[in-house]
Amino acid sequence: LHREFCDNCGGPILEYGEGEKTANAGDNIYVFYGTLEDHARGQVEPKGEFFCKLRDPWMPEIEGLFQKQEIKQ
Repeated sequence: LHREFCDNCGGPILEYGEGEKTANAGDNIYVFYGTLEDHARGQVEPKGEFFCKLRDPWMPEIEGLFQKQEIKQ
């Protein structure tokens, strides 16, 4: 698993599969939605939800998306 972080604050930005040379080469790229600028959020659509079993009660489910309750190593 490869992770990329913000040069300014060190926060996580995205993740993609191990062994990929660039983020564009992977089958799946996991972008941390909160890292997107407001204008960019309207240009992307979520494809799935992960760690759903840890969802806070105030966070609604996004119906119709792939959902994974947890990821087992």
